Amino acid sequence: MKYFFLAFCFLSLNLSAQNFDLKRLEGDWQNVKDSSHHEIWELKGDSLSGWAMQIVNSEKHVWETLKIYPKEGKWVYSAKVNANESVISFDEVKATEKDILFLNEEHDFPNYIYYNFLNTNRLQVEVYSKGRTRVLKFEFERMPKG
Repeated sequence: MKYFFLAFCFLSLNLSAQNFDLKRLEGDWQNVKDSSHHEIWELKGDSLSGWAMQIVNSEKHVWETLKIYPKEGKWVYSAKVNANESVISFDEVKATEKDILFLNEEHDFPNYIYYNFLNTNRLQVEVYSKGRTRVLKFEFERMPKG
């Protein structure tokens, strides 16, 4: 019975990362309120590489490099802001087919990063602090390929 419980716990950890399908996030996402702001995600093997940027007159200005990758059965979200030398990582605390939540309690702001698919082509992103004393919300629309 003890071995069954251990196997169940191990499988549960591995299934968590499988609940959230990285392919769903792949593509160019344009901010609904400010069309010059984009998040672009590319699937590379079992990970996603992304960029938060502003596009003005077809010129891209990247301010953040992003990555989502599996680690020990969970997803990890890492962000490298141009103004900061270090990469900040956030660990998955919840993952379903339609949303994923990451946490880094030690980071100053944000502590949480939340991606929620409103539908196939609409995405809401929230970044917020512990206790939700500071919250930033963004809504993105998937851009057509082409």
